[in-house]
Amino acid sequence: MGIAGNKFDLFSIEEVTEEEGKQLADEIGAFFYLTSAKESVGINELFIEVAKRFINYQNNKQNNTEDDNLRTKLSNKSLVKKKKCC
Repeated sequence: MGIAGNKFDLFSIEEVTEEEGKQLADEIGAFFYLTSAKESVGINELFIEVAKRFINYQNNKQNNTEDDNLRTKLSNKSLVKKKKCC
């Protein structure tokens, strides 16, 4: 999970400080990045972090057999019964 403080270029009117963002991220076990699409600050780093964590999550999920019991198995059969005509 992560938190992105967007519009970093408008720091003079920030409503949440960097310290508050970091503190909340620490409390919930998330990462925190300040970003500005306008100034191209932190965007690449944010997406790289998200990708890394997603890959780690997928790898851990595949290695954890307990997760198999929580998965929904899908089939090619329709889940909705079709009514027969006439």
